[in-house]
Amino acid sequence: MGNVNEKEDNMKTVAINKYGNEDVLEIGDVEIPEPKADEVLVKVRAAGVNPFDWKVRDGLGERLGMKMPIYPGGGKSRRGGRRFEGRR
Repeated sequence: MGNVNEKEDNMKTVAINKYGNEDVLEIGDVEIPEPKADEVLVKVRAAGVNPFDWKVRDGLGERLGMKMPIYPGGGKSRRGGRRFEGRR
């Protein structure tokens, strides 16, 4: 595993761009965003699906006011904005 501060251009994603069954999940590459001063970029090493994820995909996200695309998952701190410099 590399340094959490190393710079890469793209990352793998699973995105929800519309509501529906598992067929609406899209796997692809997106540019790694640069975190704002009060944000932390998270590197995902493994991801799982839980009931909340598939409920969001089925339409709960719309009722909760979530904006598309939705990227389910979680992970390890990768880079932080200015506010988080020197922290992991």
